[in-house]
Amino acid sequence: MKTNLLLIILFSVLKGYSQNQKNECKLMIDSAISIRVNEFYTQMKKNNAGNSLPKNLYLINENDLPYFYSSLLTDIQFKYLSIYSPNSKKVLKKGIFAWKVSASLINDTFNITIIDFTSTYKKGNYNYANGGGSKTVFKYSCQENKWILIESKNSGI
Repeated sequence: MKTNLLLIILFSVLKGYSQNQKNECKLMIDSAISIRVNEFYTQMKKNNAGNSLPKNLYLINENDLPYFYSSLLTDIQFKYLSIYSPNSKKVLKKGIFAWKVSASLINDTFNITIIDFTSTYKKGNYNYANGGGSKTVFKYSCQENKWILIESKNSGI
């Protein structure tokens, strides 16, 4: 009993003195999404297609699961779903517009790729059509001790 109490007190003290580090990976991914949103708005204005995102815009990760975007950077409200969940088939029958977010770390470079695509589910088959996307690159600077945005390229088909 005394050892359990001692462990609880020790854990509490260590937790109190530990640093609360922000999740830099999530912040960089959310920044890349924000950059993509701004580019999307610019492209829509250029094509005279209005000033709003599609109402059925979904955000998913590389595993086709929902990616929850922190809307601190923009006021965009994405919808979320798991593509291969049986509950999603009804939504997919109507068709959705989605952005798939994937990230990779190679040495001191953090690459974030956002793929624009549409998806439907008909007669037991999932259908996908790619519409372009973006690639955002961050590089870690040892001198500044932080991640720096190197480039963000948007592309379309």
